[in-house]
Amino acid sequence: MLQFDVTKDSFRSRIGKGALRVELFAKQKNPVALASPNQGEMRDYIKESLDGRVEISMTKGSSELIRLVSDRASIDVHFNLEESKS
Repeated sequence: MLQFDVTKDSFRSRIGKGALRVELFAKQKNPVALASPNQGEMRDYIKESLDGRVEISMTKGSSELIRLVSDRASIDVHFNLEESKS
């Protein structure tokens, strides 16, 4: 099983094999738009957040084996500046 869902400021990924599942959730807080390179020119943009939230969990069946949470995650997301203005 592989699943990946994206919103404008977060993503969730689920991976599983048999009874094991790993889930990753990341959400930006206070993102800043920064220029990024595209074929040698600074014409793309990323949204960078240095205070994002990340949650990682691993389960086996209905039992949670581990859960890690941090509100100090650096999360970068590529986006199109022109599309974000509309």
